[in-house]
Amino acid sequence: MLLARLGVTPEQLLQTTDTTPGNVPTFAEYIPRVAEAAPQGAAGVYKHYWNRILQHWPNRHLNEPTPSEIEHFAKTTKNNAVTRRNSRGGNGAAEHLIAAFRCIYHHAENDGLIN
Repeated sequence: MLLARLGVTPEQLLQTTDTTPGNVPTFAEYIPRVAEAAPQGAAGVYKHYWNRILQHWPNRHLNEPTPSEIEHFAKTTKNNAVTRRNSRGGNGAAEHLIAAFRCIYHHAENDGLIN
């Protein structure tokens, strides 16, 4: 009864998405698709950070990096940010990198590549 009230069938509960690394694209395979699909403004802001991801993890599958690895990547980006007169100590660079990752993972989730 509960499943019927939720509008879910038992078969749907048994369906799983295979997210083993071999079935999930690498960053090098997927970022160009995201760049093409993203709005022009977002793509303009994130392009630099997507390129950093491509340099750092081109052959890693989207579901391989752990949150702590991404956090470490953001911290490294923050520490290596160019200091300008209006600099915020690299915080903006780290925030943009995280936003670029969010954009990638948002598209991957919508495409059914990750849960």
